[in-house]
Amino acid sequence: IMAQGIFSNFFQHGYVTNDIEQAKAVFAEKCGIKSFFELEHSLPLAVPGGVEQAEIKVALAFVGNLQVELIEPLGAPGDALWREPLPSSDFAVALHHFGFMIPGPRSAWSEFRETIGNRDYPIVIEGDFDPAKFVYVDLRDSLGHYCEYLWMQDDLHAHVPRY
Repeated sequence: IMAQGIFSNFFQHGYVTNDIEQAKAVFAEKCGIKSFFELEHSLPLAVPGGVEQAEIKVALAFVGNLQVELIEPLGAPGDALWREPLPSSDFAVALHHFGFMIPGPRSAWSEFRETIGNRDYPIVIEGDFDPAKFVYVDLRDSLGHYCEYLWMQDDLHAHVPRY
């Protein structure tokens, strides 16, 4: 997929916050997003040097074809990537990453995965929760943000509200 461009199949703005309830209220007021599909994840993440447990709250909604993702890290070691841009006390919402879908069968994910994890496209976290896989590539030095690449065996977005 890197040969096709790192921005292929863009679908998501990913935000981090230290208060997901307050962030949802901001998005309702500013963007008209009145409801989200919400879940709480506890999952192991591959990070440079090993595996760390992450604990996060996630809220998802679509505005047209754009998915808005809100993530609140809950303080586990694997949450550091999402906590990093947030202040320690005051409420904040910060643009964190852009999300890109890897279409096709599982082999498409394997082919894509072989093109990253190098000096130009360093992986900072990687997760695998059947039937989906995701990876964050650190492009902050060159582009100012992370890129998340996601592959899903099934449409996990069927329950996400659409506006």
